[in-house]
Amino acid sequence: APDFQNVREAGSLGCEIVAPADDLIWVHEGWVRTEADLRKLRQIDPLATGLQRRTIEFARRMRELADRYVVRLKDGAEIRPGATAQLPAGTMGPFTVAGQLAGVTELLVALYERPEFARELLAIVTDKIIDWMAYCEQTQGMGVLGIADDYAGNLSAPHFREFVLPCLRRIRSHFPGAWFRFHMCGKVDHLVPVLADELRIQEFGLFGFELDKRRVQAVMGGRVVLVGNVAPMNVYGGTPDSVLDESLEALHVFGQGSGGFILTDGANIPPGSPVENVNAMWRAARQVVREAAPSPPARRS
Repeated sequence: APDFQNVREAGSLGCEIVAPADDLIWVHEGWVRTEADLRKLRQIDPLATGLQRRTIEFARRMRELADRYVVRLKDGAEIRPGATAQLPAGTMGPFTVAGQLAGVTELLVALYERPEFARELLAIVTDKIIDWMAYCEQTQGMGVLGIADDYAGNLSAPHFREFVLPCLRRIRSHFPGAWFRFHMCGKVDHLVPVLADELRIQEFGLFGFELDKRRVQAVMGGRVVLVGNVAPMNVYGGTPDSVLDESLEALHVFGQGSGGFILTDGANIPPGSPVENVNAMWRAARQVVREAAPSPPARRS
């Protein structure tokens, strides 16, 4: 899929995007400050402008060029990744995108000083998210509803319920048949019950290493597929043994009566991480699988 990292939506809703040669692209500055700005934002077509328009064009061009970019495997098989290029149907989340549009500090202040402005901004952003996702569903289907909202992790549970939960529920209601995957980094233990009991997510992935593993398991285990959560700093700067130990701990905690656990980073593997450290997660998973396998029946003499 064409990948504009975390700025695709803001880059289609009027934000200036900075693209350094040696770093990730990012949003330069928010612009939505006034009621007039809200009216201007409402008029923007998220499918016809900016990075989402380019995403559509890139995916189409990737499919056209698929035969020129062939991956040949050692067994002789050939794969044409571009032939199945898809649009990234997920979203960075209404609160995160609203923060990019208004400014992250400005949005938090608005919750207290201009709550109606914040609600209107979030409602408009949610509309734009639904427009994009509906287009993706119409053109390629919607098997997985992928929603993140990292910035909303800064909110208390009451503020999350008041401002963000209605937006997330509205998005969910438009795609009832899709598998609901939710991502949130950070120390968000206080929101875990809200995500499980009120938002009713089906998959929590990737969730961050800062979370209390046992709290997540106590609230979500057996109900939500869990995907995480080895510390990226350990993968980057630790040793194979330290990554193996942390991975085994995660497998032990989340493997106890879980409704599904996928061991991975929590969240993202930093560039330059030693491949031996990445492989240590795989080694841990294989070790647990071997230990859990039933012993072969004893042979009769």
